[in-house]
Amino acid sequence: MDFEYEEADDFGEQILWYRVGAMVIAAIVLILIGRSCAGGSDISQADLDVEVTARASAEDALADRD
Repeated sequence: MDFEYEEADDFGEQILWYRVGAMVIAAIVLILIGRSCAGGSDISQADLDVEVTARASAEDALADRD
């Protein structure tokens, strides 16, 4: 049962550049979307530590009230 289709496209060793280009464009778009959605770190570590300490003390104060 060895036969070839008459209408078959035989790309063989040929690189399909439009597919490669589409994949590159898709990757670039996904990278740009990911970078634009990523949260920036506009707070310093010292300020973050102060806020974490303040929150912990506020939670302790609320727990003591109960």
